[in-house]
Amino acid sequence: ENADNGSPSYIWDEWNNVQETPLASPSFDAVVLSYNSDPKLRQSSEKIVADMGKLGLRPLTLKEMIMLGIAKPEHNKRSDVYLVGLTPHSLVGYSFVPDLDWYGDRRFLGRDGWGNVWSGWNRFVCVRK
Repeated sequence: ENADNGSPSYIWDEWNNVQETPLASPSFDAVVLSYNSDPKLRQSSEKIVADMGKLGLRPLTLKEMIMLGIAKPEHNKRSDVYLVGLTPHSLVGYSFVPDLDWYGDRRFLGRDGWGNVWSGWNRFVCVRK
């Protein structure tokens, strides 16, 4: 199957409550990191963000996650990759981070908890600082 923008797409309703500037065309190169071989780093979002910083990277913002989903839908279709942007947003009383997922023929912009212990299949999307 080809990943394209014609596939049904769904967005978690609460993302509508985040204040963001209007979307522009993407002008960044996303870097996708995997921490599946390092269970100690996967124990906290803070550890992963600190490691990104050491590499000269930062997590994608919500707006950048949306732009990535539009401009490069193949990023999260590849090998059932579950993409996480570790920029926390306070919504409905909790801190959430955006994620892009693929379910069969549907794309989904969802959310995960900031304080998660991350699984090996999670991939973390970032850009150069």
